[in-house]
Amino acid sequence: MFIHELHVVLVHGKSWRSERRTARGFQSSNMSLYRNSAWFLKGVTEFTRFQRQQVVMTEQLAKTHTNIHFSVMHPGWVDTPAVANAMPDFHQSMKDSLRTPEQGADTVVWLSVSEAAVKNPSGRFYQDRKMVSTHLPLAWTHNKVPQVME
Repeated sequence: MFIHELHVVLVHGKSWRSERRTARGFQSSNMSLYRNSAWFLKGVTEFTRFQRQQVVMTEQLAKTHTNIHFSVMHPGWVDTPAVANAMPDFHQSMKDSLRTPEQGADTVVWLSVSEAAVKNPSGRFYQDRKMVSTHLPLAWTHNKVPQVME
């Protein structure tokens, strides 16, 4: 029998680990900046910021809703049409090293159905069925999280 009857597993990319949580929270910066020549860099920055927020949100939800087991995970680089279309040069050079969709799905399925997974603390980040740090060494991404508003 599971410790928690409800499981929430969030899936996302890995680039967020270099992004610090900002005081702006979930609000995006001025969207008009997307129209200039640096739109791609701005998009990547916003993507990593939202990914960091997802990790912080998962940690906070685990503290607030102790009857639900929350996890967040990264599937690794998976050979999908989205990767091929969004990053064709990367896809071409790395296609022999990319994971299959089945390999990418392994940890999310494990987190969803494994009794071993829910014995781990709620609100943690996983890759390859292992809990991993949400911060890179020397990346200055640690900061205090304000109280969650009720």
